[in-house]
Amino acid sequence: IGAVADLLEVRDNAMKALQNKNGMAYVLTCVIVLVAMMMVSVLFQYRYVYSVIDTQKDAAQTQLDSVVMKSAVENYDALKQGRNYPSLIDYTKLEQDAYAALGFSETDTEALEEDLYTVNRPQITTITEGGFGLTVTYDLLIPFEVLGQTYGEITVPITLTSKFTEK
Repeated sequence: IGAVADLLEVRDNAMKALQNKNGMAYVLTCVIVLVAMMMVSVLFQYRYVYSVIDTQKDAAQTQLDSVVMKSAVENYDALKQGRNYPSLIDYTKLEQDAYAALGFSETDTEALEEDLYTVNRPQITTITEGGFGLTVTYDLLIPFEVLGQTYGEITVPITLTSKFTEK
């Protein structure tokens, strides 16, 4: 009950300050508006960062699915006939195709810099159990800017899997 009384007292004092006709209320009102606008700006930037992450993940997932599907089509006859297709799949080529689809050559050690973000060189591993596919892990670096000022980079670890599963 004491906390509620203190909260009501703080509210009453704030209301008195806002209703003050001596001009001091303008300072408090300006500070409140300024803080609220800064919070809205940070919130918009935060949502923008998540939008960039979702867009980049969707694009990378589409590229990986394309690589795995292309490999499945190339080995379609063996898959369709139920033959031992794992011996037919060139996993090294599958990895190289995945690097190329993501914009890296197999010897690149540099990060890929885009307009809105930077992608560190991914680690690609092949999946051989229960089908075939790829698992890709990389870091996405996005600059965090508010009101034109860059305050650092947000590092987001991304893991994507694309797999052709046996039925």
